[in-house]
Amino acid sequence: MAAGFLGILAAVAIAFPWPAVRAGEPLSAFWVAWAVGMALAQGFVVLKRGDPLLLPAAAGLSALGQVVLSRLGPQGLVLRQSVWLLVGVGFLWAALLLARPAARLDRWRYTLAVAALGLVLLTFPFGAGTGARLWLDLRFFFIQPVEPLKLALALTLAGYLAERRELLYYARRHLGPLVLPATTYLIPLGVVTGLALLLLFAQRDLGSALLVLGVAVGSLYAAAPRPAHLILGLVPAGIAAAGGYLLNPVVRERVHIWLDPWADPEGRG
Repeated sequence: MAAGFLGILAAVAIAFPWPAVRAGEPLSAFWVAWAVGMALAQGFVVLKRGDPLLLPAAAGLSALGQVVLSRLGPQGLVLRQSVWLLVGVGFLWAALLLARPAARLDRWRYTLAVAALGLVLLTFPFGAGTGARLWLDLRFFFIQPVEPLKLALALTLAGYLAERRELLYYARRHLGPLVLPATTYLIPLGVVTGLALLLLFAQRDLGSALLVLGVAVGSLYAAAPRPAHLILGLVPAGIAAAGGYLLNPVVRERVHIWLDPWADPEGRG
């Protein structure tokens, strides 16, 4: 179904802007290339028996982002973002064609996690940006180290939890009505996630911190679906959110703007 949906999307994207493409309008040419690339990639994923929903979800979010940007941003910014999305489709195809079995990547899970944490550390002395210094300036383009950190963390957690899934699921330690795994098995998970969270809190990137915590809790629950594992993540998430609101004026201001956006029409937050 997902492959058929993207196939229809590609056909519509080609049919409607084709006259504009022939007239030399670059954004229309982008949409044709992007839609065809994503549709073919989805067909490749389905043939390889991959997850049929991930790519359509990513395609939908990308398209929605472009629609919002087209509505609010200048034309030059829209075109630049379109180029980067097309570059992303190229990297997607490179990953599809050159991907190795997950077992090979799993050997490097801790190395990748340490490297990604190191990239985040580099933003403290060398970071760029207004307010929170979240970017690294590589002269020709910028990168935000939290993005590879998310991928490395997901890989690390998946590999670790796959090895200890049964030990976590068949836990026998009780805390009231909750069944908890042995602390020994949670320590590596907590150390990796905790280091990532500390760095992101120090950067004042609380949105990414909560997302990283969500990835950790979701991975733990997917490996061993017990209510205690959700509570283990929701309690620190609530504490972190409350602490960010009380201690960080930027977070507090953004919460107030979210509750009443008309109070700040200039968008200070």
